[in-house]
Amino acid sequence: MRRASRGLPAKKVRSFSKISTARNPAFAAAGSLPSSAPPALKRSIAAADLDWEARVVGAHHKLSKVEELVEAEPEIYGEPWERANQEFHEALVSNCHSRWLRLYLRAMYVMSRRYRMLSLKTKPFPRSQSANEHRRILDAAIKHDSERASQLLADHILKAAQMAEREGAAPLEASINATVLGF
Repeated sequence: MRRASRGLPAKKVRSFSKISTARNPAFAAAGSLPSSAPPALKRSIAAADLDWEARVVGAHHKLSKVEELVEAEPEIYGEPWERANQEFHEALVSNCHSRWLRLYLRAMYVMSRRYRMLSLKTKPFPRSQSANEHRRILDAAIKHDSERASQLLADHILKAAQMAEREGAAPLEASINATVLGF
């Protein structure tokens, strides 16, 4: 409106859903939407150093302590678990040197938060399964086995997507959210 009042042509605004992924740096860096976390983990492991290992081990330690408590009292420990889970998954990819990819994964993680929180409160889910998956991902990452760590992370994400779909998320929405649901 302002542009037109000054005699300038109206600026065209494209809808987010119509932006080509090839022209959007975040999506171009991320590759395909449902599988962005495993490649980011591979990049992070390839650039691994002692500081990265310390971040990952520390984040996992914190997460494992909260995972012991959340199943029994999700109302009390749901939020701390959510923060610790996000810290662990972000630590895994923290050495990936693609800022766009890390930002994209963080955004997808935040967008999928409601499914994780809803599942904590409405459906009993054995956190021991998630804790075991996190431990296996950690072990492979610390051993710098990027293929195994990435496959374990992909499986972890797929289980989260399947859970979200069972909870009523649309299949496409579930696959996009799964990028970081377990991420």
